[in-house]
Amino acid sequence: MNLKHLSVLSLVFAISGCATPGPYAEVTGERLIGSDPNEVPVRIIGVNGKLDISGSSSVRIDPGSNLLLVQTTRRAIRRPSPDAMLPLNAKGCMRYHVVAVHESSVTVEPWSLEIKKVEPIDECLSKYPQGLGPKQ
Repeated sequence: MNLKHLSVLSLVFAISGCATPGPYAEVTGERLIGSDPNEVPVRIIGVNGKLDISGSSSVRIDPGSNLLLVQTTRRAIRRPSPDAMLPLNAKGCMRYHVVAVHESSVTVEPWSLEIKKVEPIDECLSKYPQGLGPKQ
């Protein structure tokens, strides 16, 4: 499999995170400007039991109860750092900024996850006022 195929697969996985039409939520693992040096970006490697080999830093998910599998981007010298689970009850049309918080700026472990910022997604809200989908 070449790089072109992997890129296409990554795009398919990223798009397929949100399974139903209607409002969505986003989770991004990108570091915010002005963050603490102990905070680093994360990769989202799974959503609700479905693995995503691309390790994207941002995914779309359905509103409601979700379980994300997350990795810190800080590398351990001798072994990979453990993954972490993030349960998230996502609201429609909201973006969640998640970071890995390490105990120090030089060590990988221990670390934890923190939701640093929650903000509305204007494009979603323009289609779905108050983050609500069409009535069934």
